[in-house]
Amino acid sequence: MTSSRKNVSAKTELLEHSAALAKKKRAGKIVFLSVLFLLVVLGAGYLLVSSIFLIKNISVGGNTLVESAEISNYLIGALTGKYFYLFPKSSVFLYARKDLENGLLAKFPRLKNSVIELVDRNTIQVEVSERGTDAVWCGKEMATASSTGETDRCYFADESGFVFAESPLFSGSSFIELRGSLPAEPIGNRPLPENTYRLVSRFARYLTEIFAKTAHDNYRLTATVIREGEYRAMIADSDRPEVGNWVVIFDNEESADEIAGNLFSIFESPAFRKEMLLHKNGLESIDLRNGKKVFYRFKD
Repeated sequence: MTSSRKNVSAKTELLEHSAALAKKKRAGKIVFLSVLFLLVVLGAGYLLVSSIFLIKNISVGGNTLVESAEISNYLIGALTGKYFYLFPKSSVFLYARKDLENGLLAKFPRLKNSVIELVDRNTIQVEVSERGTDAVWCGKEMATASSTGETDRCYFADESGFVFAESPLFSGSSFIELRGSLPAEPIGNRPLPENTYRLVSRFARYLTEIFAKTAHDNYRLTATVIREGEYRAMIADSDRPEVGNWVVIFDNEESADEIAGNLFSIFESPAFRKEMLLHKNGLESIDLRNGKKVFYRFKD
């Protein structure tokens, strides 16, 4: 009986010792992991604030008209400061690449794309592309501008109709000239939906081809007037400037190809050619807003 009690007591002591030992090991492991976690946090914090890993150099490429210094200065300003008053925005681990790329496009509307890449621990490379000019867009119709004597303001637009810079006033431009209402702040906006703008731009180019193919090289597109629901291409006759402009009226109910095809068919029509010879004062208008049913008028 006594021997049995001794065995039970020994087993209990052994279990208690094992439990204490396991508890001690767990406590030691927790302390070790806590110290390790603290070291990792301190190490990461050091890396985030260390000047060794701060962006100090900015290389800019792909720009022509936007100055490299302007791009660099904008980025330097955007990288100045700290997150939560502690972590520098210029850290290579924390810099907001996408925000910087989008910020460049908002700051400089002439830029079409921007890509920022990390070169080394202190340098970023900025590669940009600039918008090309497709048209010069002026805010007043020609008649309005000339009758009021007000100074017209014109702007450059790219192939999508995005207005990106003010244009100097000049004549004889190789770009398409558009005239019509503009927003109060045109730069950075699209006054027309992109698909509508592309139709107007494409048809303007078709006009030159049509005049050349139909032996009417004397006709020249001077401007396209943008009105709500319709567009008016103003055509000058270089052989007879005294007769004044005539107009091609169209809308966006058909594609530029279809509208151009209808105009080409009229110029190729023998009946139309005969009427042109009879009317010495020239054309007044050609209306292409009714599909293949084309209406035209001659000046009295």
